[in-house]
Amino acid sequence: MSPRPPLLEEPYRSAALPPGTTRYLSWLFAAPQAKDPLLGVLALECEWRALTRRDTEPTVLHAKLGWWQQEIERLIAHRPVHPITRFLRALPGAESVSFAPFERTLGAVSRELGEAWTTLAELETQADALHGEPLRVVAALVHAGAPLGVGASAGLSDSISALATGRYIAHAAAVGGDHERARGQAAERLARVPLALPAEIASAERHLPVMAALEHKHLYAPKRDGARAGVREGVSDLLSAWRAARRAARRAGAHGGD
Repeated sequence: MSPRPPLLEEPYRSAALPPGTTRYLSWLFAAPQAKDPLLGVLALECEWRALTRRDTEPTVLHAKLGWWQQEIERLIAHRPVHPITRFLRALPGAESVSFAPFERTLGAVSRELGEAWTTLAELETQADALHGEPLRVVAALVHAGAPLGVGASAGLSDSISALATGRYIAHAAAVGGDHERARGQAAERLARVPLALPAEIASAERHLPVMAALEHKHLYAPKRDGARAGVREGVSDLLSAWRAARRAARRAGAHGGD
């Protein structure tokens, strides 16, 4: 009899997957083997994103970051105490997965407050640490039972980096000065995501092109008010996510992969 799969407690699950959001839709259309790893990592990101709120007292922020740094050390040592990290540690294959990338992500979280990136290279480094490293942990859990070859691993990492940078620039475009230039840079990187993703793992990693498709769609989508507009936008996002997931699955099928 196979062991019972772990469950992520509330309210962490609901906070990680608000209905209708890019996070929710990327999880909804994820491959079965990616759903739990993605859920756990999205829940962690949700916890850490809350630390960067501008109204957080510096002493409180420092204390919380310090606690999380210790918790990631405990996770690496297979002794986590937080419900989210316990959930991740209980996933199949987790005993062979390195959670060290989360240390780089926490460093990026602390840099989010008060720092401005003067070059594109600095921005890309920050984006990859903040958004890319968590997705690499997801990938490590997804493929724990069948490690990837060098070529597939490099292509997957490139796809994740493109998504991380595209997401970061897209969100910055909403508050930055040169909106059109930022949108163009974000669109260019988001378009790379499905192209860089190796065909043999495109279906298992289809949450990546789903995220990219939705972020790209929202770059130029006009903001509309009202309940009916919200419903139409929700249906449109659902269709965009479904199409991106279907393209990834078809690409994998044509290649004879997963």
